[in-house]
Amino acid sequence: MTSWTPFLATLLVCFGTLTPSSMAQDSRKASWATKTVKIDAIEFSIPESCSIEKVSDDALCTWPIVAAFAPDGSLVVAESVWNLQTKQTVQEQLISRPHRLVRLRDSNNDGKFDSRQVIADQLSFPEGILCIGNDILLTAPPQIWKLSDLDGDGICENRQVWFDGTTLTGCANDLHGPWLGPDGWIYWTKSAFAEQTHEILTGKVQVEKTWTSKASHLYRRHPQGGPIDPVMTGGMDNLVDVAWLPNGDRFFCATFLHHPRNGFRDGIGAATYGSIFGKPHAVLDGHPRTGKLMDPTAELGPAAPAGLMFLGGLAPNLNLPPSGIKTDELGFLLCAQFNLHQISLHRLTKRSDQAHYRAESFPLVSSDRIDFHPVDLLLDTDGSILIVDTGGWYDLCCPSSGTDQRVASGGIYRLRGLTSGQSLTKNENLLSEQKRLEKLTNRSIDYVRSDDSQRPALEEQYHRLVLDSMHDQSPSVVTLACHLASLDRLQASRDRASELLVSPNASLRRSGAEILGRIGIQGELQEILNQIRLAKSDRTLSHSLIYALIEGASDEDLLESLQGSAQADPAGPSTIALVRVLEHRKRLSLEHANLVLQIALAQDQDTSEFGLQVLEAHPQWIDAILLAIDKSSGNPSDRPSDLPSDATLSLVARWSDNPQVAQWACDHLLKAPSSATAILSKLGIRPVPQSWIQPLAKQLKESSPDELSLWQSALLGRTWKGDLSAIQQALADLLPRVQSNPNSDTKQLRWLNWIALMPPGSELPEVLELEVLQVALADPTALADPTALADPTALADPTIGDSELRERRNVAWKILSNLRLRSDRSRDRILDHLTNAGPLELPVAIESYLQESTVAQDAALLEALHGLATAKTLSPESILRRLKNRSPEIQNTWKEALETWTRPDPEIRSKVEQWMSQLKPGNPSQGYHVFRSTKATCSACHQVGYVGGNLGPVLSKIGQSRSRRDLLEAILFPSARLEQAYRSTKVLLSDGEIVQGLLVSESPKELVLQVTADQRRSIPTADIDRREASNVSIMPAGLENQMTIEELSDLIAFLENAK
Repeated sequence: MTSWTPFLATLLVCFGTLTPSSMAQDSRKASWATKTVKIDAIEFSIPESCSIEKVSDDALCTWPIVAAFAPDGSLVVAESVWNLQTKQTVQEQLISRPHRLVRLRDSNNDGKFDSRQVIADQLSFPEGILCIGNDILLTAPPQIWKLSDLDGDGICENRQVWFDGTTLTGCANDLHGPWLGPDGWIYWTKSAFAEQTHEILTGKVQVEKTWTSKASHLYRRHPQGGPIDPVMTGGMDNLVDVAWLPNGDRFFCATFLHHPRNGFRDGIGAATYGSIFGKPHAVLDGHPRTGKLMDPTAELGPAAPAGLMFLGGLAPNLNLPPSGIKTDELGFLLCAQFNLHQISLHRLTKRSDQAHYRAESFPLVSSDRIDFHPVDLLLDTDGSILIVDTGGWYDLCCPSSGTDQRVASGGIYRLRGLTSGQSLTKNENLLSEQKRLEKLTNRSIDYVRSDDSQRPALEEQYHRLVLDSMHDQSPSVVTLACHLASLDRLQASRDRASELLVSPNASLRRSGAEILGRIGIQGELQEILNQIRLAKSDRTLSHSLIYALIEGASDEDLLESLQGSAQADPAGPSTIALVRVLEHRKRLSLEHANLVLQIALAQDQDTSEFGLQVLEAHPQWIDAILLAIDKSSGNPSDRPSDLPSDATLSLVARWSDNPQVAQWACDHLLKAPSSATAILSKLGIRPVPQSWIQPLAKQLKESSPDELSLWQSALLGRTWKGDLSAIQQALADLLPRVQSNPNSDTKQLRWLNWIALMPPGSELPEVLELEVLQVALADPTALADPTALADPTALADPTIGDSELRERRNVAWKILSNLRLRSDRSRDRILDHLTNAGPLELPVAIESYLQESTVAQDAALLEALHGLATAKTLSPESILRRLKNRSPEIQNTWKEALETWTRPDPEIRSKVEQWMSQLKPGNPSQGYHVFRSTKATCSACHQVGYVGGNLGPVLSKIGQSRSRRDLLEAILFPSARLEQAYRSTKVLLSDGEIVQGLLVSESPKELVLQVTADQRRSIPTADIDRREASNVSIMPAGLENQMTIEELSDLIAFLENAK
């Protein structure tokens, strides 16, 4: 996007009045008929009334990355010259600089490009182009370069760094863009979580000039340089592209707006000023929150969105079904989905009494061709859409695109018929509105690009236009004018901004708040607080009002307003807003403790959660808070059966690592089973305090049979530390009571679940220990046929189905992971049945065996592991940690064996080809059973439909984005190509333990890792000696050794069929 004049003229096709959420919508079926068009080897599905053609051939352009129109109508394209065989890292490309820019021209105006000129070469990895005059801004992380053609020959011989982001991470997500906004400023995005420090524009109240952040951001900067202005923030992995509506509102597309679960991952969002999006993690700490994280406008799943553009309207023969609710249609977003090989269409709508957009998603262009990877979209002046397909070269942090370059060279396609190519409206008011929007945009760009000698003469005229436009009858024009007044901090716009605060149009209330936040709040504070009360569930409007307080209100005014608001409505929206702002500014003190406690005790869950977060951040308030709780409830120790409020329990759980709070819980909560089990349940993955173990054990021993179900639920999944002998003994004493149940069998699921409550290091009588091992080490292929077992009576029960037998086995392995084996007969049983342990179970069997084994037993285990197929899946570090007390000779022997078994294959590509030649067509139905089997263990971590775990990527549509070869490589060599979001974290603890898992959440106090499919671990940051990203997938390697070639073929056929 280079010039807003021709762009706006085309953009406003079918354009109606615009006014601006974040409500994700399901994809719907469009009303139009579709047809299939084949170009070369690629088949496209497009609307029947549209046409598509390839407008570049391999001689003109191969492996295009991104493109932009130049002012003369030519197309500037960044071309990859990366060699898939050598696989240079982006850091190595800073040295080799293999890439280039080319200019494509259409000399005869037939819509196809026919000439090519290399205008810049020797470039590091290019990720964005913006053409301005004779200059080109090129993003090539870590810099944005300004390339200039000084002699008019079309070649950019002059290069200067326009912006230095200073960081370059492995996936090169550090920079995307640049884009020219309708305000004339240059925008770009920062992702990848590397820390950057920049000088930023300062607001009226915020005086810090230095900005340090690891989060993702949308930034902007004056074309002539200077400080940067942060626009929005997020925890997403890759903030890829940005598109503007004619009213100046911004949208972005990004990957990993959510931690991948249940099909949620990527999306499109409205980049409201100051907003913060997911995914939630520690990089967002310190950034001002106005409430919960913003929701995406459209959910995309694992799409890897790579390009985004706005379109004002569709051709009249392209009708969409009605939205179902009364809203204004505001235009469309088109999104290029790299992983899913399609272009999606998103209809934007909103209601005037709401500040947020809604989106309905429809398929537009799609292909089943795995190596069709759309990465960019451009609107040409004739209304056609250029689709940039990068082909199959891209293999950087993206397992879906490692295709043979010779058959996937990419190219540029032109889609016609989506628009009419001209404005269809005959409404004079709308035509006039379009002209006013165009005039305002162009004047803004001209003003910003003027030099120092021109600017004084233009300034008054330009600002007058902006102020006049703020009184326009069109909400779209007013919204755009407000964006400009806000950016320039026009003090003269105060009166109109104050009027907009009470506008019936919620988007204009949002715009007024943004201006007041930027220019500084004076007498408008009470009206802003009133509007916060009225905003209710409108998250976008509420955000903008609260963010205005963050930027523009003084501490003194906020503190004074808090006094009155707290008296009128202590847990009301305005009070909470004031507490948010003051907490961010670190201006809350002990005198506010009781007020925050009232917020924490509120009935509304979101309100209560916010109060709990503030209290947790102020441990110095503990005395006052505990005293207030005692006063409000009398003396709970006199009435141990009274259950405290849910919020009180949550607060105590969050502060449970504090000795004073832990003791308070002993005195008030651990004297009755009801309250004791309630506080245990609130701990989540936090460890049970050492001081609680004795009173918990006492309550457990004294519990009645009716109370045992409470204990079973409360103790499930608890994390224990310290001396656990009392709770171990209490649970051991309880087992005979459970076993005495006439309906109980030592191998029944209910009985096993009780044993599974035992903390780590627990012991069982030898007979029970052997029975647990008998269930755990049963042949998984014979679970449904007990007669196939060595001991047919062990599991035989005609009333029990296969699913319960599998569940028994899973629970038995959980028990084994906590047991301290007492019997040599148990170790013998493990050796005899080691081949029945699956890839996820083998480490548990080994670690249980090694806890108190002899030297001879260690040697026997090592011998048993030789030649065992699943040995390839082991983690050497974890096994060696169990052997740290053995002699150096024994440790070295094990180390050599483990390194031999787990050594990566250096010839991955050739080995994959060998296996490809052996694969059979496969049976998808049989593959489903392999997917769920303990051999493959796929469903322990991956979900297809409603079946499976949530640790790894959802595979419900994996066949849509991965080829047969891709799937095979991922199974054979899971660490060969890791997606960034599934790169595990490895930490070394102060006691020498190594823990590895996927990062779930992070705070200054703790790190939470998903260490297995059903287990999370909370690690206090104080216990961490070293932390690093792991290059080894948590998915076990060597699965091919667990399956026959028929089973492997069936599994791949099942995954290929998952679309």
